[in-house]
Amino acid sequence: MQTPSPEDSTVAAKASQYAQQVQKDIADSNAAYDASRRVAVKFPATGPLKVLFIGDSLTAGYFASTQEKGYSQLVVSQLQKMGAVERLGGSKAGGNLATVGNLVSIPEGFNLAVVELGTNDIQGKTDPAVFPGQYDALMNKVKAASPTSALICIGTWGSAGSDTDAYDNAIQKSCEAHGGKYIDVSAEFGMAGNRGPAGVNVWAGISDNFHPNDYGHERLAALVMDHLTVS
Repeated sequence: MQTPSPEDSTVAAKASQYAQQVQKDIADSNAAYDASRRVAVKFPATGPLKVLFIGDSLTAGYFASTQEKGYSQLVVSQLQKMGAVERLGGSKAGGNLATVGNLVSIPEGFNLAVVELGTNDIQGKTDPAVFPGQYDALMNKVKAASPTSALICIGTWGSAGSDTDAYDNAIQKSCEAHGGKYIDVSAEFGMAGNRGPAGVNVWAGISDNFHPNDYGHERLAALVMDHLTVS
């Protein structure tokens, strides 16, 4: 067996160092990306974590089999594993941004806001040229009520494309400008197993093929939790 020359040993050592550096760079890049898509949420030293939900029928839990299996309640349940949680805000099935924004009370001092609006605005209820200004106004109200709160904005429930892009782009731009993180859910909508079947009697009435089912709500809740760093 031939003994490696000093030159060979030097080359091998450099190759090993290079491979280790590449692995570190990849790990650092992955960690930076992971951190960039999350917002930090810290449980208060005293009192419950206050979570504000503002949304439409998805936030209300349509059409999960039970209200407790709606995505917003699943998020609350996950957070409750880490401490006391108080749910705030509200939702309006069929409500567009302006309607829900005017109906839902936004108290001061919450720790996390989850906003899920825009889907009904696409259904001919809000001009896409008007929507960005309305969303900005809502974000201003949310941050004015609790400037240091974490913010999550869920995109419209529908397929990506010309009908939805203008609204989703406005949501993302406004959310990120206010320090929040945007969640695109078009891929989840596109998975047939996340919706339907239609005609099932559930807590909110008879299900359709549009709203998320139990699994769809689980996926939405998982996406929200995946965008949070909770301590």
